This record gives sequence, structure tokens and C-alpha cells, in this order.
Amino acid sequence: MVNPAPHTRFLTVPRHRSLKQLSPWQRLCNKLIGRVRSAVERTFSILKRRYGFSRMRYRGLKANAFHLDLAVIAHNLRTAAALAR
Repeated sequence: MVNPAPHTRFLTVPRHRSLKQLSPWQRLCNKLIGRVRSAVERTFSILKRRYGFSRMRYRGLKANAFHLDLAVIAHNLRTAAALAR
């Protein structure tokens, strides 16, 4: 696989395979990255399930970007209201 950004590195560590155990360093990396990954993946799953972003609704990038902005604003307001309780 070709790295699209040659000056960066991939931040994913391989998963445990049945024949190969992860090294302690790889386990630590997965644990640290997993905390951030879970928050990001949770947000995307909410956008897909609750706000219908599994498919795009409009034609054109501008209209879909506007729709995404509105959905993200709604998600942020809902999250802020839940934290304020």
C-alpha cells in the first residue's frame, strides 16, 4: 500500500492474529490510540445512525457540506445539553 502522505506514518498497529502475539509496545500503542479512536468512531456512528449520513442526500459538494455542517451543529448542541444536565 502506498502512503499518500510520504512524510507521515501510519498510526495503526496491527491487530492480534491467532498465530502472532502483539509485542508490549504494540499493545501500549493500541491502548493509547484506542481512547481517541473510540471517541471519533462514536461521533461518526451517531452521525450515520441518528442523522442519516450513511448516504449523501444532495447532489454536489456544497449542498452536502452544508447538510453535514447542520448535522454537526445539531450533534454538538445535543452533546452540550447532555453535559449541562
